[in-house]
Amino acid sequence: PESAECVRAPDSDVSADNPLAHSADSGWGNYFKTAEVRDTIALDLERLHPGDAFYSAPDVQHALLNVLLVWSLENPRLGYRQGMHELASLVFSQRASDAMASDPSGHRWGASTSAPISAPEQ
Repeated sequence: PESAECVRAPDSDVSADNPLAHSADSGWGNYFKTAEVRDTIALDLERLHPGDAFYSAPDVQHALLNVLLVWSLENPRLGYRQGMHELASLVFSQRASDAMASDPSGHRWGASTSAPISAPEQ
């Protein structure tokens, strides 16, 4: 008992900062909700335009994941919906094409060989 008090701050509320408590208002509740949205987006991105090397490239998938995750977190009333990745991919493709045309020495979107994002095991 005494050692537990040394580890946590004396004024901390264990019930509010407990990763096993499923309170939507807690920091852990937000963490798990964000992880769930991220996993859903990652799964959708893995299925995006199968066979297309550009959309399968890890740098493109990471960028789309970040854009869609931030958008869904900034717009919690709507959140992420299935199909948003399709719309975002078209806008991203055009913007990447424009960026490469205006700066040929810049980042080559779709040419990355880093590790792809991974969705949760089903």
